[in-house]
Amino acid sequence: MGTDIHGIFQAQSAGTWKDIPNNLELERNYFLFGILAGVRREEDPISPPRGLPADFILLDCEDHPLTKLEFSDPFRRKFLERDTYSGLWRYWMGDHSFSWLLGGEILSWYEKNPKETWGTFHKDTPEKFFKEVERLQKKHGEIRFVFGFDS
Repeated sequence: MGTDIHGIFQAQSAGTWKDIPNNLELERNYFLFGILAGVRREEDPISPPRGLPADFILLDCEDHPLTKLEFSDPFRRKFLERDTYSGLWRYWMGDHSFSWLLGGEILSWYEKNPKETWGTFHKDTPEKFFKEVERLQKKHGEIRFVFGFDS
């Protein structure tokens, strides 16, 4: 059984964090998981898991409500469920190692650890992730990535 990441990007709007769409396809990559929170790779994470932010909304302790369907990639769609009562889409955030990181923290790690130093690990997924964080930060200002893992 493997470990997958479940995450939501958010930007601040009028003092509150709002979900923002992204172009990321988060596939299983333990090197990236280790970078983000020391999951499946314990050396040099950006931060150990911090838990979910106090202002992050969860339904039934595990699902984040989405007001519109923002996920297009098939991998993440399997973690979506439509609530028949409210009509909201519910996105499963995983079941362990919950955390969040600001875009600035993520990009700071990326600048200090160039791709060439990553060894023989699969580099495409982490590289795509960092490039998407850069794009979102340029578009929205400071962003955060809220995430959890399953296994």
